[in-house]
Amino acid sequence: MKKESSEVEGVSESAQDGMNKDRNKVERKGNKYIWHRIKKSDKITLKEVSEMIKKIQKENPDQEVFFDGDEYAICSVPIDPAILKIREANKKAKAKLVQSKLIESL
Repeated sequence: MKKESSEVEGVSESAQDGMNKDRNKVERKGNKYIWHRIKKSDKITLKEVSEMIKKIQKENPDQEVFFDGDEYAICSVPIDPAILKIREANKKAKAKLVQSKLIESL
């Protein structure tokens, strides 16, 4: 699993100040990873939280990334390998379908 870089693209500096002081430290609770704790007093927008989630998800495709309201943090859990295989098969099937439609349109 990759560790988060110190700056998150598309997130304001004030929002980043609200993230863990040591931003390269990812906490772990059982099988759940805690990427960024957010203080309730932080001035961070939902859009900024969404951008952080997208960035973490992109860098860690084997993790399901989400905002945990109980932890008030951006967290992730490993995706079941069977689900990863299904997603990969769906991507390949979709690519073949798009390719066949392009060929038909010629």
